[in-house]
Amino acid sequence: MACDFGHDRDGTVIHLLGSINEQDLDVIQHHFDQAAGQGDTAVILDFSRIRQFPPSLPAMVGALRLQARRLGISVELRQFPFDGTKTATRHAGAQ
Repeated sequence: MACDFGHDRDGTVIHLLGSINEQDLDVIQHHFDQAAGQGDTAVILDFSRIRQFPPSLPAMVGALRLQARRLGISVELRQFPFDGTKTATRHAGAQ
């Protein structure tokens, strides 16, 4: 399984797990769409348990951020492995 999801006080959390492959990206998109459809104001992508990922994952994250902006929700990236840090990075949706 590519991910699991749940809720915390900040919004819906999508935990990316283990090794992510290209097919898993559809599952992540589905969970994101589900969270957005429930009226959540924030979606958190948690990368703390990811081991491997396809080269297209950063592009997908960018696409999710654009989608979130159009929907007026925010996206938080926890332990995002592409920015060179191990701290949470918050990206605001619509202002």
